[in-house]
Amino acid sequence: MINNELQVKNLTKEFSEKENSFVVFKDANLVFKMNEISFICGRSGSGKTTLLTILGGLSLPTSGEISFNGNEYFSSKDNLNKLDILRSQFVSFVFQDFNLISDFTSLDNLLITGCSKEEALNILNIIDLKDKEKLRAKFLSGGEKQRLAIARAIAKNPEIYIFDDSFSALDYKTDAVLREELKKYMKDATSLIVAQRIGTIMNADKIIVLDNGTSVGVGTH
Repeated sequence: MINNELQVKNLTKEFSEKENSFVVFKDANLVFKMNEISFICGRSGSGKTTLLTILGGLSLPTSGEISFNGNEYFSSKDNLNKLDILRSQFVSFVFQDFNLISDFTSLDNLLITGCSKEEALNILNIIDLKDKEKLRAKFLSGGEKQRLAIARAIAKNPEIYIFDDSFSALDYKTDAVLREELKKYMKDATSLIVAQRIGTIMNADKIIVLDNGTSVGVGTH
């Protein structure tokens, strides 16, 4: 068995409305490995977010399948109920718009993942928010909310991390420090990150460049 390898096979995603249709991906084939941080980049409309929502179990492909750990993860034949179960078990998805519970404190936003208070406080310390553990999320700044959303992903301890431009509100220094700390938590997981900053992606294990739903380049910086 291949541990924590996420494999995309012949993935096609098409959106249809009345007589019009738009193909985002056609027969895409990609592999993401454990202990490998893969960055996905490309111009607006290239299919980055659509790919992540499928791999994160938020939508189904039109055709094709995704395997994980050498077994079928899901395919176009499945339903969204199965995706909900898989997502809750395996995936931490961090959106650009934070997706926090605004009336919960920073600490409570982590505790709802099921981690212990000790673990939550340790993670808050790592992201430099321990002094704001009792502050409700709605009172945090944009960068602090983004760090808290990332912290909640860590607290879940998933097998797959997915970040959709989740570092955009951070200054460059905080971005670099946080990514270095993240490596310690993500070393036994499969990690996919959409980012636009060169400084964010240049140290990636793998960079995938998308254009019109097609992988036009795979390699390192």
